[in-house]
Amino acid sequence: MASCSEFLDQRKAGPGFRYKPAGRPSLPRPVLRTTLRRCLLILAMAAAAGLAFNLAAPQGIGWLPAEVSRPLWQAVGLSRARELQKAGALFIDARDPGRYRAGRVRGALSLPPEEFGRYYPMLRAQLKQAATLVVYGRSRSRWPAAWVAQELARRGHGRVLVLSATLEQWRAAGYPFKAPRRRRRP
Repeated sequence: MASCSEFLDQRKAGPGFRYKPAGRPSLPRPVLRTTLRRCLLILAMAAAAGLAFNLAAPQGIGWLPAEVSRPLWQAVGLSRARELQKAGALFIDARDPGRYRAGRVRGALSLPPEEFGRYYPMLRAQLKQAATLVVYGRSRSRWPAAWVAQELARRGHGRVLVLSATLEQWRAAGYPFKAPRRRRRP
């Protein structure tokens, strides 16, 4: 590290002088540019090799989760889901328990992805009895519902569908909805 006196001595060298601390050599700009270009070239070659491997490999590495890119479930619209409910389909709420308590499709069971391992064994017999399972729980994406539907299909449940509409759209259509009861104040 340069002392104050060394700095002042170097300042006397002229107006074009730039202070550089001792012990820290700097690279000339052309060397820096060449090094940066080489690093970018190596990065581009690695990305190209990774992409080529991904395309050549039979299983590949998915850009999206399997429950979205290779679903074992089918999407179902709002009116068709209502028809299925009338025919006895079982609805599964894949949202977190707090949202489930705040309102749900009437008759739906709660099976959030975070608690799947704990809730599924308790619900297995009831789920096996249903001919059709309709899973909902969409926010901006279908992730919670898609994940739960994928797991149910992997575990051998026959017809597993994911509701493509939101719960708000279900409620706005006037379909059966269970809202929490308000407590009366004494």
